[in-house]
Amino acid sequence: MLQRIMKLFVNGFLVKMQNSESKKRGRPALLLNQLELKAYVDYVRKYKIWDQVTQNAVREIQASQFEMQNLSPTALVIVKQAIKPFRELQKVELLYQQLCKTTSHDFFQKKFVELYQQYQSTREDQTLNILKTMATQYLRFKDNKVDENSLKLYLNQLEKKENKAKRNADNKKKFELGGALLALLKTKNIDVTKLTAAQMIRALFSQDMHFNLANCNTIIFQEMLNVGLSETQAKTLFPLVLDQLTDYRDEDGLPIYLKQIIKTMAENG
Repeated sequence: MLQRIMKLFVNGFLVKMQNSESKKRGRPALLLNQLELKAYVDYVRKYKIWDQVTQNAVREIQASQFEMQNLSPTALVIVKQAIKPFRELQKVELLYQQLCKTTSHDFFQKKFVELYQQYQSTREDQTLNILKTMATQYLRFKDNKVDENSLKLYLNQLEKKENKAKRNADNKKKFELGGALLALLKTKNIDVTKLTAAQMIRALFSQDMHFNLANCNTIIFQEMLNVGLSETQAKTLFPLVLDQLTDYRDEDGLPIYLKQIIKTMAENG
């Protein structure tokens, strides 16, 4: 039913936009038929829109038995206000369906299709608002109320906003990455006050590489390779083997690994 009412509404809208009489002064009355009211209620339930204005409108529509003439003047104002976003969405949906019927798109149509597909994945309100504006602009263009330069200007402004948002996101990521790097260096007691960014990274990796190299040169690690384990498998198993060594104790009950640590500390002062 939702697709049916969308087609009825937008087809009527397009005819109206193409009619020269639509250029008269004033705003046409917003007429609501039974099919559209039912489709609106279905839409609200499907997407679980629970804001107070929408819920008030749904209650009034159901109380009127989906008949516009049964709405009180106050209820009519509430319903008309609540249903506007739904009608804007209908324009977006049908315009996308129309564009999908053709394989060749101009610059504006291509951007609209791209954003619509993005919205299907993200469901972001900001993207939907852009699509609503683009649909309105495109219909005005088809009705010769704006020229192609207006569409290009809108896309240029949109591109600038997108580039700015991307730069802000990149800068935020860099800031977070820098903070994480400094925190990691701090845990390794590396003084970063006189280091450049490149020197910080080299200092971090040199420590880890030295530690990894030392592990890879141990007898245990080399024996793992000798029995046929890959280097990746050996690196995964190595810490597990070390942990199991804690189970081995001498005749005094003291862990052998602990005696070796104490012995090494004593030999090195």
